[in-house]
Amino acid sequence: MTYILSIITFLFFIIFLAGLGKKILSYFIKDFHSSAEEFAFSYAVGFGIFGYSILFLGILGGLFPLSVILVVTTAVFLSWNEIKIIVTNIYFFTRAFGKKLPRYLSKTLFLNLIICIAGISIIACFLGSMAPSYSNDSMVYHLTDAKYFAETGKIGLIANNSTNALWPYLIEMYFTIAILLKLLPLAGLFHFSMALATLCGIYGFSKRFFREECARLSSCIFFLTPLVIIESGQTYVDLGVSLYGSLGIFSFIIWFQNKDIKWAFIAGIMSGLAMSVKYFAMIIPLIIGIYIFTGIFFAKKNTRIKIFKSFLIFITGTFLFSAVWYLRQYLIFKNPFFPFFVDIFGSSGLDTETLKQFSEKGIRDAMGAGAGLKDLILLPWRITMFPYKFGGEELGPLFLSILPAVLFLKKIEKNVKIISGIIFVYICLWFSQYQHLRFIIPIVPLLCVIAGYLLDKIINEDTASQCGINGKLIKISNDAGIEPRQDGNPNLASSIVTRTSRKKFFSNTIIKFLICAEFIYLCLFCVRHNWSAIKTVIGIETIDEYLSNNERSFEIAKYINKNFSKHDKILVIDEGHTFFIDIPNKREEYYWLYTGYNKKYQTAKDIISYFKKEGFTHILYTVSPDIGSLSELFNKNRLAILMKGSEFKEKYFKFIFEITPTSKNSNGVKYFLYAFI
Repeated sequence: MTYILSIITFLFFIIFLAGLGKKILSYFIKDFHSSAEEFAFSYAVGFGIFGYSILFLGILGGLFPLSVILVVTTAVFLSWNEIKIIVTNIYFFTRAFGKKLPRYLSKTLFLNLIICIAGISIIACFLGSMAPSYSNDSMVYHLTDAKYFAETGKIGLIANNSTNALWPYLIEMYFTIAILLKLLPLAGLFHFSMALATLCGIYGFSKRFFREECARLSSCIFFLTPLVIIESGQTYVDLGVSLYGSLGIFSFIIWFQNKDIKWAFIAGIMSGLAMSVKYFAMIIPLIIGIYIFTGIFFAKKNTRIKIFKSFLIFITGTFLFSAVWYLRQYLIFKNPFFPFFVDIFGSSGLDTETLKQFSEKGIRDAMGAGAGLKDLILLPWRITMFPYKFGGEELGPLFLSILPAVLFLKKIEKNVKIISGIIFVYICLWFSQYQHLRFIIPIVPLLCVIAGYLLDKIINEDTASQCGINGKLIKISNDAGIEPRQDGNPNLASSIVTRTSRKKFFSNTIIKFLICAEFIYLCLFCVRHNWSAIKTVIGIETIDEYLSNNERSFEIAKYINKNFSKHDKILVIDEGHTFFIDIPNKREEYYWLYTGYNKKYQTAKDIISYFKKEGFTHILYTVSPDIGSLSELFNKNRLAILMKGSEFKEKYFKFIFEITPTSKNSNGVKYFLYAFI
């Protein structure tokens, strides 16, 4: 029943947010090229605006189900006409779908097969997104911080338990809504919706500038990319960066074509919303801003002022739709990018070296495969063949097999050159900063556009072009004095044409076969990747079984929730996965970071007394050869270190429970529960 309610609520939000965005955009843009393009931009804007309303509710301490319903009701009232239009269009579309189905399909069997393969992948990702998430970042902060916001009704700094709570958290606002409504599958669906909107954006952009077949190929390729498949099944936020980053770039290219200042503003809005999802997304407005600004110097005198105005309006849009996240970081920590860049902005009184570890310095240094020129040249091969060196996610073989075809094209359209330039600049910046494959996802839609364009060029050359070639051959034969034979048999020119046509037919058939085989493989990858989650959603496997098999902290959390009361308070040592623990808890590593208790108290007795005064009644202690946050860094006078001594534990604690999880991500971990004596 939870899944059905989540789907119904999700469909409501899709229509509601698209209507809200359509209402807002009606004041700026009226020249959308297609319904898909309009939906992508409308949903993106509506999602962003409503996400901000949730943020401001939380900042004011009024984030409760009733207040959220009130905001939704108000927004529905203001955008009622647009919502009615969307609902009406959906009604007539579904009513006439069967009759007009041939119109929606391609004229070629190959493309229809690709559409069906991609459709299976989309359905698998949709079902898989509803299963409970167990990704590391979700367990540490995406869902864990959202749970805190929902429980307290406040959005802000989480005392002594997170360094991330003030980050750009636009997607987490929707995770908070899902938890607030007690519909956890809705969190995964919200993230999945980012991929759906991106697909529409790819289709709309490709249809605007290229052929219909190119648009279909490009959008299908997106949902057959392993990185997208993996992301859509977890409550990450990267698909949000993919949506806003790609729409920002698409808006910029539309502006580049027509120099309409409104599209520069839309590009700024999309860039600002991308920065509202993730710090790393600031690369997008940086690239677009440089493109626009340098255009001032290469433009004609009569257009320079207009381009300069576009640059200013772009910067304004970016600032307006991102500043709040960075401003509150600055007001609290004097660092708009906390806990990053502490050497520049300072550490707000916290230990600098410790903060560097919390900002993934160790992970960053271990990621990637070198930073030299040779490494940059070999990057496409290494990303495809050795994804474990770049964080474990996969980009898949598709782009490596298709994109080199660009070298054999005699004529490349201007927009393809612009997109290729943006991809190259982004890759270089990504390569020099943080070689985690997940952070490459903002340009995946651009890669899909180029891949679709190339496939369309290679496979679907139109008949007129072929006739032109044949005509040239016949003209050459006549100029050479070769006359057609009167007995009706083909002359030399027609023989050449026939051999050329046969050669082209067989080569195209082989290419289509190989592409279909590759797409089928990627579709099977998608189904296999999501199969365990799908079994849970359709009821073959229970949620408890699913989480026990996949999330190491679930079983110990289940025990704690059953045997502890809300009056207890648990200090969690060397484990960041605390989302499923419903009893009040704090993580020791954050307590250590914010309070510096190990410097204030020098004896074990004083440290124990301190935590008792803080209200802690129990300790969840984790032992693992691979997991353990920062236990042995900088100062050994920490509870995390003291717990390693058996005499210390016997003196100050009472042993309660022990469990060794068998989940896929357990990595040899063991959990021990102790009570303070």
